[in-house]
This record gives sequence, C-alpha cells and structure tokens, in this order.
Amino acid sequence: MIGKWPFPSGTNHIMECRKPPICDHGNMLLDGGYINNLPADIMRSLGAQTIIAVDVGLADDTSPVNYGDSISGWWVLLNRLNPFGQIYGRIPGMADIQSRLTYVSSVKQLEEAKSIEGCLYIHPPITPYTVMDFGKFHEIVDVGYKFGQAVVQQWHKDGTLARRFGVTLVDPATRRGFGARRASI
Repeated sequence: MIGKWPFPSGTNHIMECRKPPICDHGNMLLDGGYINNLPADIMRSLGAQTIIAVDVGLADDTSPVNYGDSISGWWVLLNRLNPFGQIYGRIPGMADIQSRLTYVSSVKQLEEAKSIEGCLYIHPPITPYTVMDFGKFHEIVDVGYKFGQAVVQQWHKDGTLARRFGVTLVDPATRRGFGARRASI
C-alpha cells in the first residue's frame, strides 16, 4: 500500500487540531497513533519474528492544570494575549488535550511492546524536541542517526546482530567481519 495512499500527510494526528479530518467516501481518516502509537503487537501477529520498535513518542506533560470548575472565554483570551506570561495559570489547548489522549491510550501497548519476544525496543533521546520543531529536522535526524549507531554497536557487542540478523560489523583494524575481502591472485 506504500506509495498508493492518497492522503500521505492528511491523516497525521499531530495537526488534527488545526484542520478538519480527511474524509474518504464518508469515512473520517485519522493517524493510527490515536489507538496504538507503537504497533509491535500487530507486526508480531502478522508473522514478524524480529521487530525493531523505535519509540519516538514524547514524554507526557503531567504538570497540574487547575483553573476551577468553569472557564471564561474572555479569561482564556486574556491569558493567551498577556505578554508577561500566564499569570492566570496554564490552560491546555486542543493540541495539548489530543497529545495527552494519544499518550494515555498508547501506554498499555507501549509496555506490552517492550515485553514481546523478538521485539528490540529503542527510544532515541529526543526529549528536547517537540512535534512542531520542523526547523530542527536535520538536528533531530543527526541525533537519531548517532543514537542508532550506538545501538547497533551495542547489538554487535552483545551478539544481537549475529543472533537476530545474521550479520556482524566490520572491524576497521583487521578488516574482518561482514564484507571482509580476501587476497587472491
């Protein structure tokens, strides 16, 4: 189905608060992350023996939100327009609420993914970034790449590469390992 999906970015749940959901023949299309943000269990049920589950979800903001039993629209507007900070307390927006709902609904699947036989769970250090840091794309890719290199090195040391994938890394000092060449005439 890759390459044939007519709505490649239209169903992404990150931006759902900014535009209405995509409709396809009367059906509303949303990102599967609302239900299962790390579908390792589904991959396993489809027959995958080895799964590399990369959790790029951000930690949930659990800071208390307390603005009473009711809220005034004028109060919210004043709070958002105040240049000196939010002196009336933090009021969650639609994106905050959707992020929390996504996180809460995925916690169970996330914990289950960590315990699935054959699932290699990794979580890159992306906590300094938000889902809206589009301008930091190359920096985030670099962080992920370096993290991935460190993970592969660790898998090489503990034998996971050889055991799960049947490969080893090349030792630059001896040129032995995967891809080594032998001298012949």
